[in-house]
Amino acid sequence: MERLKGNPRKIFKIIYKRYNLNNLINSDELSKLFPNTIQLEQDLTYLYELKLIDIDSGYHYHLTAIGRQYFKFEASYLLEIAFKSILCPIIVSIITTVITMWLSNLQ
Repeated sequence: MERLKGNPRKIFKIIYKRYNLNNLINSDELSKLFPNTIQLEQDLTYLYELKLIDIDSGYHYHLTAIGRQYFKFEASYLLEIAFKSILCPIIVSIITTVITMWLSNLQ
């Protein structure tokens, strides 16, 4: 899953929070928060293409199944990166140190 950055992330967070409060946001409310309507439409189209949001007949934006799970996926992705980047090298260095100490004691 692609990580959101910039305005698409801000827009998605607003839609996400409002969805969780059972208070869907519509186009007019988003236009007041993001006055650049051309950029807003591009960002909403981007979120729609990622299948994170959908729009109903009343121009209310709501989350898809993927959108409802986005932040959980993001958290697991960050934990995975932390494990690969931080914990794995630490474990390897500990194992290397233990082997080196064991070999030095054999001589």
